[in-house]
Amino acid sequence: MVTVTICVGSSCSVRGSDELASTLEKLIEIEGLNNQVELVGAFCMELCSMGVSIRVNERQYREIHPEDAEQFFYEEIVPLVRG
Repeated sequence: MVTVTICVGSSCSVRGSDELASTLEKLIEIEGLNNQVELVGAFCMELCSMGVSIRVNERQYREIHPEDAEQFFYEEIVPLVRG
């Protein structure tokens, strides 16, 4: 199971975390990875000035924008699942 945690705190929210989460959720569904990728929210990941912050398992990413969602998904998440 790959766990993807997206900061939904106020700083990341204004930078598009809701839209980013929605896009990732759709991509997980499209690729049929519902049983292999868990998408969760966190209120603060302590990188507020560098949002949107995302953690995939234990690896932290920052400054991920909604328009980067598809590329991020296929480059960072899918390889972990399909190894």
